[in-house]
Amino acid sequence: MKKVMFLAVMAMLSISLISAQDNLSFNKVIQVDSTKKDIIYTGIKQWLSMNFVSSKKVIDLDDKDAGLIIVNALTDYNYGKLSYLAYNGYLKYTIKIQIKDNRYKVDVTNFTHEVNDSPAYWNLGLITNSDEYPNKTSFMNKGSFNKVWIDLKLKAAKLSNDFFSKLESIKFYSTKNNDKNNNW
Repeated sequence: MKKVMFLAVMAMLSISLISAQDNLSFNKVIQVDSTKKDIIYTGIKQWLSMNFVSSKKVIDLDDKDAGLIIVNALTDYNYGKLSYLAYNGYLKYTIKIQIKDNRYKVDVTNFTHEVNDSPAYWNLGLITNSDEYPNKTSFMNKGSFNKVWIDLKLKAAKLSNDFFSKLESIKFYSTKNNDKNNNW
């Protein structure tokens, strides 16, 4: 009976440890005073079209009525040292934009590391809040995996903050006001 209780407690602890490793994510609510949802939506769609190489390919969900845009994007990843070339590849991520009158919320999440030409062994996969790379590796590679893990998290934070700053700089204009100011 004691063994069964011990195993049950250990199982519960391992489940709680697994759930403690949440996906790395960043979010921000951006206030836009006196601006209707439709105007914010149009401004964000225009910005996405001008700032992504192929916005039609990266926008997965576009629901104007619900005020929801979901973008799946990627950026090149390079650790920056010759001895870490095996980790060069991509950092994929999801941007979810929820729009309401006078504000919108941006979530940047689901950061995933994939390598270019190296074997899949060098993929770090889904980036979590864990301080160290959570998956098993050989003893010799644990240090390099941890360095890349930390670098990926720092680059994800910078990418998210840059994205928030760019979205905050969008100037929203109603179509009526924009037509009056563009007498060309």
